[in-house]
Amino acid sequence: GLARNTFTKELWEQEHGPRGGDEINIIEKGLNYGWPLATFGKEYWGPGIGDEHVKGTQDSIFHWTPSIAPCGLVIYNGEALPGWKGMVLSGALAKAHLNILEFKDQKMASEERLFEKDAERVREIEQGAKGEVFYSTDQGNLYRITKI
Repeated sequence: GLARNTFTKELWEQEHGPRGGDEINIIEKGLNYGWPLATFGKEYWGPGIGDEHVKGTQDSIFHWTPSIAPCGLVIYNGEALPGWKGMVLSGALAKAHLNILEFKDQKMASEERLFEKDAERVREIEQGAKGEVFYSTDQGNLYRITKI
């Protein structure tokens, strides 16, 4: 997924790696983000795909290993959920939850996982016009978050 950070004007990207190595990157013109040379992921049958760090490639600002299979990406800028302002919101297919990530100086400072006990794979997440957050699941459910 891609999301524009309206506070910094950066373009953020998350990608679903193979077995681990799901990444969050801040996209900048001319940089090489490594795939498939640099990754924390592994082939599904076991061996590594590439090295974790490769000269000439840009490391991700965060990666999940083991994989959460991220799906949907929002950098929250609304007023309805003030505690989430500036946070990165991401769904998870593999671990069936909603991630609330706080970054400071392009480093992950905290991660909160919501709705894990509901065991629904979060397929998409969007911010509504009034600042509410909507997310949908593989089961076909659509949820709206209006307060935390």
